[in-house]
Amino acid sequence: MKKIMFLFLLIFLAGCGTELEPSKYADEMTAAEDIVLDIEDDSIKQEDGFKFHIKNNSDHRITIGREYALEKYDKKKEEWLQIPLKDNIAFQADGLIVDSGSESSFFASFDTYNYSFPKGDYRIIKVLSSEGDGILLYDDFKIDK
Repeated sequence: MKKIMFLFLLIFLAGCGTELEPSKYADEMTAAEDIVLDIEDDSIKQEDGFKFHIKNNSDHRITIGREYALEKYDKKKEEWLQIPLKDNIAFQADGLIVDSGSESSFFASFDTYNYSFPKGDYRIIKVLSSEGDGILLYDDFKIDK
């Protein structure tokens, strides 16, 4: 009976692992020339997240929401994988405007994601809008802890 319970527990725990899905942005990753997402390198050492800035060097204003995606690079698969949000987590749906020639700062929290963030290569992805066009911004970072 103990062996059966142990086997059942082992099967249950094996099914609880978080399997990451391939990036949905894989084919869209091109750098924007006038609008830059930049991570504060010193802030990566924080346990709960990091700060990043969006600099608008374009000639027009951009609109930014609060949503962002985090992905991890899998060296074995040689691909970026999506890190899932925790259940019942959503980003506040509002639009922030960044005028031409200015920048805004944001905080990316690890706490909103269903993942433990071990050592590895990661990236943040942010989608924004400028004059009706969608713009995809990203920056890579490394976790060494």
